[in-house]
This record gives sequence, C-alpha cells and structure tokens, in this order.
Amino acid sequence: GLEAAARDARYAFLEQVAERYSARYVATGHTRDDQVETILHRIVRGTGLRGLAGMPRARSLNASVTLIRPLLAFGRDELRAYLEAIQQTYRHDATNDEARFTRNRLRNELLPLLRRDYNERVDEALWRLGEMGSEVGELVERQLADLRPTLSIERSGNRVTLSCDLLHRQAPFLVRELLRALWQEQGWPEQAMGRAQWESLAHLALSTAAGTLTLPGGVRAQKKGGQLVLARPSSE
Repeated sequence: GLEAAARDARYAFLEQVAERYSARYVATGHTRDDQVETILHRIVRGTGLRGLAGMPRARSLNASVTLIRPLLAFGRDELRAYLEAIQQTYRHDATNDEARFTRNRLRNELLPLLRRDYNERVDEALWRLGEMGSEVGELVERQLADLRPTLSIERSGNRVTLSCDLLHRQAPFLVRELLRALWQEQGWPEQAMGRAQWESLAHLALSTAAGTLTLPGGVRAQKKGGQLVLARPSSE
C-alpha cells in the first residue's frame, strides 16, 4: 500500500544519506505511542507471537548502518511537553489526521474508543504485551542459534537448500521460525506470507514425501530426498 511504499522510500533515503556521510546510525523519533499503535495494528491485521513485539529498538539497515529508536520508552505527550519547556518548535505531519489510512484510524478512532469504553489503561496493556512478545522473540532467536549449526544450509543466489533430516525433532513453531528467518535473509517479500502459507511450508519441510509448493513472491518450494529447496526466479 501507499503507507508501506512511503516507509520504504524514507528508509532507503536515510540509508543513502548515512552512507554518504559515513554515519553508523540513523535515529528515528518513534515513541511509546507509535509502538502501541504498531502492536494494535498487527493484532487487527493478524500476527504471530513475535509480531507482538512491535518495532525493535535497533535493527540493521545494511552491513554498516544501524537504525535505532532511542525514544520508544517515552510518550508522545512527554516529548511535546519537553519541547515546549525548552521552547523548541516541532512539526506536525497533517497526513497523520487523514482517516483514509488504517493506522490513523487506529490512532484517532479505535484507541480513544478502547480507552473510553473498554480499558482506560489499554495503552499500558498493549505495551506490556509488546514487551512479552520481545522476550519470546529473544528466546526463539537463542533456540534458532543453537539449531542452525546442526543443519546443512546451502545458498546460491536466489536459491536455498535445507537438509530437513533433523527438523522432525523440533517443534513446528520453531521450524516455521527457521523458514521465516531463511526467507528474510534472502530478502524475499514477506507481506503476502500469512500463517497458512508458513504452515504449508513447514508441513512440506517436515513431510517424508516429495512435494512442491508455489508461494507468494514467485518462490517455489520443493521437497525431495530429505532436502527442501527454496528458489525464486531472479526476474521476480
């Protein structure tokens, strides 16, 4: 959608500027309110456990530039009050008020409704949920770090070959997370990969029978002889 395209364009621009000036970090002004809105957005749209973590405090843009969010622990009102106290002007993006964007409706319509009619501390509840999601994510990362050295994983361009012999000892959830990690490392589009697609892919990886699966983004998964091959045409 338009919002996703604009976000990608912003980060691409910031990455280019950081590289131009040899900057190691790009800092954004995301606040606790932004995190709460992100978590609620993912719940409404549908997300897995790790998606509940919301935005990470830091992530790599590339090998040399890291994106950091140093203000995630602070509320939007706190920052405005601070800026006013030091007489620092700030900009308000008028597009944040437009109801045509889902996130704006969550911010301006749904969250106020939840606070008024359901739970006046819903922001705090969503924030705690995000913190627990982050803890689950860290646990999964540690388990994946222990699992991956035991597996044979080969890469060649847009092709990944995974030996599945040892996967039968693992929980299906961890298998799905492993496949998701391999997918992300290839830089393949993930937006259209819902729970049903990840479950189908994990089922294929764990199956003792040969099979083929066509997935979003033009990715083709083939299981044969104990190996799962994921391949995406370079033209996609």
